Amino acid sequence: MRGRTAGAMVALAACLPLAVAAAWRSGAAVAAPRMVSVRPVTGCKAAGGVLPAGIRFARVGNYEEVVREVFRCPRPTWAVLAGVAPTAQAAATAAAHIAGMGASAQLAPGYPWAVHTSELGLQATSRSGVALVVATFETKPEAEAWTKAHTQLPGPLTLEAFAGDHGKSPRDRETVVRVQAGAGVHAFTLDGTKAQAATAARPRRHGSAVRDPAPAACQVHPGSMFVFHAADLFPFGLPARAFSPVRCEDGAVAYIPWTSTLNESVIWQDTAGEAHLSQITAVECDAPVEILDWIYGPNGRVPPPRRLPVHPCQ
Repeated sequence: MRGRTAGAMVALAACLPLAVAAAWRSGAAVAAPRMVSVRPVTGCKAAGGVLPAGIRFARVGNYEEVVREVFRCPRPTWAVLAGVAPTAQAAATAAAHIAGMGASAQLAPGYPWAVHTSELGLQATSRSGVALVVATFETKPEAEAWTKAHTQLPGPLTLEAFAGDHGKSPRDRETVVRVQAGAGVHAFTLDGTKAQAATAARPRRHGSAVRDPAPAACQVHPGSMFVFHAADLFPFGLPARAFSPVRCEDGAVAYIPWTSTLNESVIWQDTAGEAHLSQITAVECDAPVEILDWIYGPNGRVPPPRRLPVHPCQ
């Protein structure tokens, strides 16, 4: 698509996660938030040379590489892992344990970062599962020095080199869906989610009745993790990057707002020491056209979001 129609679709897809999240809480139509474009002021490297969490080595289908370019940060070439969990539940438990160490863990914002090994693209590892990355670095000496200074972390810690791309299709890779920090999130069936999306996108006439939202299928807890094939993140009938699949306790797939997850996000620290979460919320012409940024803390995102500058689709 081109021109005004394409722009309108991108804007709708970008605003839907925010509008629907609010509508699920209040049952009312919500106007899209007012946003301004701001170039982030990041030092790129936290204490010890740690790079922002979520930036992988450049690979086909890796849109986080665009976020790195916006930040003008160097590419990571080394990762420090605190293990590879066989299941998402085991990874969530291990991540919660590390987070429970608090300041003594001495981790940069966004770590431990949970990412599937099929997406991470490590050079030598033969392990498959959810990797818990506790830091990434531009150089091996930085990674070695940091590892020696962090013996308090559960381990053993291992240094792994990024390998870059390999033959597996981006849509065939497995990906980790992680619920953001803060409160639990109501999840809805696919049909219920489609209805909520339609309600949020439809202008409400003055005096018209507000329909009660469909009952939630379940509630997912902050920090929960789920493994899906990358293609499953974009089910037919839902606007892309408006919603994300999760699983209820009975294993049934349900959906929550994209902006309630850490999907396609980078967590970084500004020069004042404050943590931010920047998330890709719209893609067109195989490139991100919308990246939203929030202050991010133990209670989740702090509104309103800012829009980071990206090149428009040509």
